Amino acid sequence: MINSYAIHGKGSDAVQLFELMLNQRIAPNEVSFISVLTACGHAGLVKEGCKYFRLMKQVYGIKPGVEHFSCMVDLFGRAGCLDEAYDFIHEKGISNMSEVWKVLLSSCLVHKNVKMARHVSEKLLQLQPSEHSPYILLSNTWSEHENWDEASKLRGLMQERKVMKHLGQSWT
Repeated sequence: MINSYAIHGKGSDAVQLFELMLNQRIAPNEVSFISVLTACGHAGLVKEGCKYFRLMKQVYGIKPGVEHFSCMVDLFGRAGCLDEAYDFIHEKGISNMSEVWKVLLSSCLVHKNVKMARHVSEKLLQLQPSEHSPYILLSNTWSEHENWDEASKLRGLMQERKVMKHLGQSWT
């Protein structure tokens, strides 16, 4: 139910239902925390999301997984708090998780932060040099900003490294 509210733009209702669950002494699990963090991200409820992330660890003893970390990076990113998302990745010691960098890269593109997008892409290329999505996303960013030389260089680097984009998939 919480997840349904979250993905259908009813973040406040999702949070309200989650609070009702807590008040009824129903212990949330890993999945319910993913749902409420997603809801907070979609509704711009940054403080609430941070509160639930802390609650998950401190009160319920749930160790955050890649999905929880990704939700938090998305929460900051959707709110335009890209520096906070970047700091979160480093503070939590998750800079080796490519998934969180992909989430941050998407937020960089939405908010047109080309400088950070370049840095994040470089990190992704270090972590997964044969993964095509960072090349494509950054190349599209350069193209969007009419920086054709940089876009062309990235496409050339893909060819040089024999990185192939799978047909039928869109990453933008």
